[in-house]
Amino acid sequence: NQNDVPPAVNGHTLGYMEPNGLIAFGGMTLGDPVLPSGAWYFDLDNFKWSRLADLPGLQDATTTPVGRWLHTAVVLPAVGLTPAGMYIFGGLENNAPDAKALQDLWRLEMGPEGTYRWTRLADSPHGLWGHAAVGYG
Repeated sequence: NQNDVPPAVNGHTLGYMEPNGLIAFGGMTLGDPVLPSGAWYFDLDNFKWSRLADLPGLQDATTTPVGRWLHTAVVLPAVGLTPAGMYIFGGLENNAPDAKALQDLWRLEMGPEGTYRWTRLADSPHGLWGHAAVGYG
């Protein structure tokens, strides 16, 4: 079933998150001006995709990042009181010639009992797209 897997996209990101899965976020489907929103989780134990919005803690989330492409994402470990998470920054809001470069920074964190939560962090003064980012730690 095509609804059980993410759409074919380019300009997306993919990162490993505990306990044993991959998070795919963003991207653009060629020929479609509307960017798919949301993220997907690939369970490496069961080899199965799930929409991240369907996982515990996100079914009722009202604040999530908008769809984007050509953004960056890094996964960082917990440090002090800051939880481990996937950090997503920038990208383009659509594929139009006058697309706005996004300047928002988000953290997707996994909480107790395998629940997930999006947190919007401070915006950058300038939007970026097609840039690189490296996580270290």
